[in-house]
Amino acid sequence: MRRITALIVALALLTVTLSVGLAGTSSAQTIPENPVTNDTENQTEQQTNARFIDENTRVLSVNYNEEEETATLVFESDTAQAITLADAGYLSEGQSGQIPRKSRAINGQGSITIPVTQVDGMVAVSISTEQVLYGLVIEPRTQSIWERTNSRDGWLGGVSVTIVMGTLAAYRVKNNDPDSPEEPE
Repeated sequence: MRRITALIVALALLTVTLSVGLAGTSSAQTIPENPVTNDTENQTEQQTNARFIDENTRVLSVNYNEEEETATLVFESDTAQAITLADAGYLSEGQSGQIPRKSRAINGQGSITIPVTQVDGMVAVSISTEQVLYGLVIEPRTQSIWERTNSRDGWLGGVSVTIVMGTLAAYRVKNNDPDSPEEPE
């Protein structure tokens, strides 16, 4: 009887593992963090890893400080221009009012630090230049294992559990002597 119980537990664990394993995962890209220096080799490497906002503006690095709830972005601009950052998560939290933003004139390299709002693990900012309004996700949204599942996964899990339980019931009916008393476990 203990063998059957162990087999049932093993099949149940296998079923749960397969159901959760079938769920897809999502991924998001973030900008690699690079220190800003004046070396020619490092500048070439930074331009390769930079996120282009428009033809004159690039984000070289992003630093999110979770404790202070701030984000610091390092920009490089080919022309003198005003760059404005705004907290894109502010409205997602259901708040009304003025959206936190910061502007700075940048010619060459410069950084801007702005307070940001984390919503469901995601942090995002909008970047405004003279030519474009650009959205940038700094921290991708976090998901639990249940958020990754869909109806197909639930259906497969339910069918699997039904088959395992039906097989167990059929085995017990076939191999159980109806005349023998049941033994308490």
